[in-house]
Amino acid sequence: MPVRRHLGRLGWVRMAVIVAWLAVIAVGGLVLSDSQQSSRAAMAGRLDARTKYVATFISIYAHDLVVRERSGAESWLASSRVDAATLERTSSALNLSAAVLLDGRGRAITPFSTAGSSLDSMLARGAAGLEGVGSRVSLVMLGQTPVITFAVRFRSASGPRVLAGAYDVANTVLPTALDHMLSTQGWQADLVDSSGARLAAGRPGPAPADSVTFTAPVAGTQWRIVVRDPQSQLYSFLYGGGRWVSWLALSGLAVAGLAIILLIAGLARQRTQLTVLNRELARLAAVDALTGLRNRRAIEEYLNEALSAARRHELALSVLVIDVDHFKPFNDRLGHRSGDAVLVHTARVLDGALRTEDAIGRWGGEEFLVVLPGTDEAGAVQATERLRAALAADQPPEASETGLPVTVTIGVAGWHHEEMSELISRADDALYGGKAAGRDTARVSAVDTGGAIR
Repeated sequence: MPVRRHLGRLGWVRMAVIVAWLAVIAVGGLVLSDSQQSSRAAMAGRLDARTKYVATFISIYAHDLVVRERSGAESWLASSRVDAATLERTSSALNLSAAVLLDGRGRAITPFSTAGSSLDSMLARGAAGLEGVGSRVSLVMLGQTPVITFAVRFRSASGPRVLAGAYDVANTVLPTALDHMLSTQGWQADLVDSSGARLAAGRPGPAPADSVTFTAPVAGTQWRIVVRDPQSQLYSFLYGGGRWVSWLALSGLAVAGLAIILLIAGLARQRTQLTVLNRELARLAAVDALTGLRNRRAIEEYLNEALSAARRHELALSVLVIDVDHFKPFNDRLGHRSGDAVLVHTARVLDGALRTEDAIGRWGGEEFLVVLPGTDEAGAVQATERLRAALAADQPPEASETGLPVTVTIGVAGWHHEEMSELISRADDALYGGKAAGRDTARVSAVDTGGAIR
């Protein structure tokens, strides 16, 4: 009886161990199944996030494009009479392949196009219906070729006008942004306009039958990004050898632990890659592609933060609006590449002559905006002398080729507790005063004795 009782107890213990082991296997199976589902969702989420990051980047690019074109139109096409030659020079300065200038009622004033009248007509139709100070960016098909078109409404001496233009897609950042979406085999990405026009990247041809699709709208446009990736590529870790390694890991806690560590490490690595991509997209969105300085959006954000700090701590602050004098002859005589080289050289010299705490950005065309925190108007005037002296001592090669020295006119405005737009406007007014006085000078926007800003 004692032996039988002992054997019985051993049987119960064995049964308990078997049940416990089955329970461990069952719990491990549930945990592993849930982990695979979570990994699948995380992998899909990362591709969805990358799609949205690229959509955000393209949205910022489209916004900056409209701002730049409106600024160029207001600078060069706002006079009462605009002939075809002026529009052609403006189009060349903006790297347009076609352009049409229309009045406020949608009637063409003068066209310019290297692509033919069909594109001019398309631009005129695309510019119809703009109200107020509206704008529109579109992707259209010219035959089998995708073309970026835009229309911006601006004010001129003869009333509202609309500049409509077209870019060759190959001369924009859009193909690069799409080409860097993924690196797996079989993936496809399309930038699609509401009209059906499409810019494609990735593997050509029809979409794989098992592809997973992700879409993201491009804010401020009628575009959306459509990304397709085969499931065998997107979930390759789950559908490949890793799946069997994970299930075999249930044979022992050590192997299971190793599988979890490898999975976590893989997820962390992909999260790090996404973080790096996000930072790079943020950097690209804040840098002027030509000069490497802050772009208009980034320097405005910096000035807004500097004004907030000045208000909180009762600090001085000044801004400089700088314009390169007689810039047009460099483009006309040497070509736009040389004109760009002059801008790059000038940006480098000005940036090098500023203090560490100062900030400079490209404001538009050949204009720069400098923010001088903790600096009153007297200090800002000293800064202008330093900048002009630095540029006079370091001239670009193009200056000797044209016989024209590169000089700048600077408008100075010290902050008197007004809003950012008013501060910049005063600096602009001072700049125009310097231009009228003969250029190559610095002018200060003063405050009269009654406290009013002039």
